[in-house]
Amino acid sequence: MGMPEFLFLYRAPDGYQNSGEDIADWNEWLTGIGADLVDVGSPVAESSTVGSGASVVHLTGYSRVTAADRQTAEKIAARCPALASGGAVEVATLIDMPEGHGPRMGTVGMEYGSITSRVRIDASPDVVYEAISRPEHIKQWWTNDADLDPVPGGSGVLTWENRARTRPFTTPLTVVEAVPGKRFTFRWVYPHGEAPTSSNSMLVTFVLVPDGDGTLLTVTEEGMREQGWEAAQLEAYYNEHVAGWRRHLDDLAVYAVSFTTG
Repeated sequence: MGMPEFLFLYRAPDGYQNSGEDIADWNEWLTGIGADLVDVGSPVAESSTVGSGASVVHLTGYSRVTAADRQTAEKIAARCPALASGGAVEVATLIDMPEGHGPRMGTVGMEYGSITSRVRIDASPDVVYEAISRPEHIKQWWTNDADLDPVPGGSGVLTWENRARTRPFTTPLTVVEAVPGKRFTFRWVYPHGEAPTSSNSMLVTFVLVPDGDGTLLTVTEEGMREQGWEAAQLEAYYNEHVAGWRRHLDDLAVYAVSFTTG
């Protein structure tokens, strides 16, 4: 059994407006949570409270975080920038519902639709871009072998052997977008010999943002719900790839620094 999972609900006073400095503080805090940030979540626009329990601060967003216990989760929440502006973070323990019980079975299709992972790397965006797009670098931190042309429309194959988390695996890949130092997008996990579409492949996007003398890298994999899978297969793919991205991005952070400094 993994560590407990907690829901962070972010609340701010009426009239509060994010500034550029606030956004930087939020990015630094979220990045500091590291692999325990299961789902960065999303900000919200307008919110309302139904019932008599209206709060003095309104809902602004949420995240999902793992921690050893509630006390540890509260320590993480206590460093949230929302508190400095008079806001609050509501920490709630998420309950793992038994299989087949209640509404979870009805919402599984709304879950597991996308994966978002973030890592800060002590290397420039140009260096990180090379590491995530060039086959000679990809096979140093991610795959056992890589053969691809990293330009829009370029295709290739990625192969995992001993670096695979569960079993050896090979997948074709087609590059969708390639903007050096900023963004790299491709479709993968589609049948060999077929053209990738939204209904037979996943879309992976790497977004690179300068962060001081390093890079904040955000990786998103999406399209799982469009595959028409049963709930069990959808959940299995999601869990396997969440763990895989965490492990491989940690390896990338080490590798990018090593080949930068030589």
